[in-house]
Amino acid sequence: MNTHESLFDIDFIEENEENDNDNVHDFINREALLFAIDCSTSMFQKDEDIYPFKFSLKATINFLEKYIIQNHNDFIGILFFSTDKNKNAHDYKNIYIYKNIDVPDSQTILDLEEIEKNNDLFESSIGSSNQVNFSEMLLTISQMFSENIKTVDSKKVLLFTNQDNPIPDSLSKENKTIFNIINDFSFLKILVEPFFLYNAEKPFDFNIFYKDFFESLYADNEEYLTMVSQDISKRLDQLVTKIHQKEIKKRSLFRIPFNISENLAIGIEGFNIVSEQKKNSYIWVDDKSGKVADLSTTWICHDTTQPLFPSDFKYSYIYGGKLVVFTKDELFKIRNFGKPGLTLLGFKPKSKLKFQYNIKHPYFIYPDESQYVGSYSVFAHLLNTMNKMEKIAICNFIPRSNSSPRLVALLPQMEKRDKNNVQISPPGFSVIPLPFADDIRDVKNSACDRASEELDISIGKVINNINNEEGYNPKSINNPYLQKFYLNLQTIALNRDEMEDIQDDTVFKYKMDSNIEELISSVKTHLQLQNKTPVKDVKRKNNDNNNNTQRKKQCSEKGDILKVTSADNLKSYTVVELKNFLSGVNIKPAKKKADLIDQVVEYLKL
Repeated sequence: MNTHESLFDIDFIEENEENDNDNVHDFINREALLFAIDCSTSMFQKDEDIYPFKFSLKATINFLEKYIIQNHNDFIGILFFSTDKNKNAHDYKNIYIYKNIDVPDSQTILDLEEIEKNNDLFESSIGSSNQVNFSEMLLTISQMFSENIKTVDSKKVLLFTNQDNPIPDSLSKENKTIFNIINDFSFLKILVEPFFLYNAEKPFDFNIFYKDFFESLYADNEEYLTMVSQDISKRLDQLVTKIHQKEIKKRSLFRIPFNISENLAIGIEGFNIVSEQKKNSYIWVDDKSGKVADLSTTWICHDTTQPLFPSDFKYSYIYGGKLVVFTKDELFKIRNFGKPGLTLLGFKPKSKLKFQYNIKHPYFIYPDESQYVGSYSVFAHLLNTMNKMEKIAICNFIPRSNSSPRLVALLPQMEKRDKNNVQISPPGFSVIPLPFADDIRDVKNSACDRASEELDISIGKVINNINNEEGYNPKSINNPYLQKFYLNLQTIALNRDEMEDIQDDTVFKYKMDSNIEELISSVKTHLQLQNKTPVKDVKRKNNDNNNNTQRKKQCSEKGDILKVTSADNLKSYTVVELKNFLSGVNIKPAKKKADLIDQVVEYLKL
C-alpha cells in the first residue's frame, strides 16, 4: 500500500512546533514533589498580618490547585516537621507525614483548606513544637522518595521555614549525621528548593547553617548552587510566583554534542525560552467504569478489508505528475543528513547579525555535563570569551535524526540577577536560525504620505507621557483564557459552588491624567485639520428627498459625540452613529439603542 507523503515533511525542528511539547518524551518524564513545611512556634507568630505557617500553606494550596490539573501524571507529597504529634514509618518524633508521595487528588486540597481556615483543627490533630531532629527529618524524606517512587525523572523537596539554624548548639554532633545524609540525597538525585520566610523574632541569617548545607548538597553541581535563593518572602503573591517559577518544567528539545573542533566536543541541551502555553488535551474515559480508555489504531485495506502491518506500507512523492514510490528505509536514507549535533564553522563580529535574519524563533543552549565531563567549564570559557570579543559563532545545526541541516548563529547571553541576587536570565547561547538565499525576498519600499511636523510632535508627547519605563514584562501577565479554563476545572474538581473572578491583566487601563487627555485632544485637532476634505452628497431619486435632506441637516447640526454634555442629547443620534463611535474607541457596541447610549455615557463619564 502506498502512502502519499512529502519527502521533507519532517524538515526542521519548527515544522512540528505545535506538537513539540507533547512529543519530547525522552526528556520530559514524571516528577515527584514533596512539600516540607516547618511547624515550629515561630511559624505561628503574627507580624504585620502575616502568619508564616498559614502563608506557606496558602502558597501550597494555590500551587496544588493549578498543578494537579496541568500535571496530572506527577506525584505530590506533604510533610510537616517540628510537630507535636508524629506520623511516619519509623516513629520519629516531631515528624508528621500528612500525605505520602502519590498522584495528587482534590481531597488533599480541600483538607488543607480546612486546616488553613481552622487553627484549632491543626492544633488538635497535628500540633506545633520547637523540637525536631533535622537529620531524622532528612532521613524520612529520603525514605519517602525511595519507598514510594520508583520511576520518576525529577525528585524535589520544597522546604518552607523561617528557622535559620534547625540544629541547637546542644546537638552540634548532629551536623556530621546530616552531611552523611546529604550524600544519600546526591546519590538519589533529590533536589532541595528552599523558600525562606519572614521571622518576627530575629532576621534570617542564611550563613549560619544553610550556606554549608547547600554547598555540600550541590558540591558537584554548580548550576543548582547558583539558583538557591536567599531571598526572604514576606508577601503571598511573591512566594506563589517564586514557587511557580522554580517548578516550571524545563522542556528539553534536544540533547546533542557541540563539535568545537575535530578532537573537541562538549554536551549541550536545547530549550525553547518562549513557547505558547496551551491547555492540556482531554482524555477518553469509559462512561460506565470511569477508567481511562486505551486507544489503538488499526489500518484496514480498502479493497480486501484485511488489517495492514508496517511492512505493507510504502511512501510516495509526486514528481512531474507521477508518484515516485519509496520504502521506509529508502526514505530514511534520503532524509539523513548526518548525526545530530552542533558543529562550529567559524566566528563573525556581532554587528554582522542583522535584525532581519531572525526568521524563526531562537532556541537556547546550556551545557550538559551528563554527555561529556568538563562540558560546563569549556562552555563557560567559550561564552565569556565570545562576549568580551563581541563575536557570534556560525554553526551547522542538526537537532535530531532525520532533520535537515540549518545554519545558525550563536549569540552569547550573560547571566543577569536582580537586587536580591535572584537569577533573572541564565548564561548560555541563543541559537538563531539564519536564512538561506531562497528565504530572502526583494521587497520594494513604496512611498507613503508623511505626517506634518506638528502632528509628529503632538503624538510624540502622548507617547512620552504614557511610556512604561519597565517595558513589557510577560512574566507579570497571565493568559486570561487559560486562567478561566483551569479555574473552571478547579471549580468542578473541588465541588465549589461559585467560580472565582480572574484578574485580566490584558485589559487596557482607560483612566488617564488630565495632562494626557489634553495632549490627545491636540492630536485629534491636527488630524481633523488634515482630513478635512469636502464631501459631495450623492443625490438619490426617490419620493423622500425632502425627508432625507432634513435628516442630513439634522445630523450635521448634532456635531461631534465627544462634545455632548448630557445623556439626553445622545437620543438624537442614530444606532449606526452610536455604534460607529463606540467601535472607533475600541468598545464592542451593544445591540439596543438604550444600551448603546449607556456605553457612550460611561465612556464620556457624563
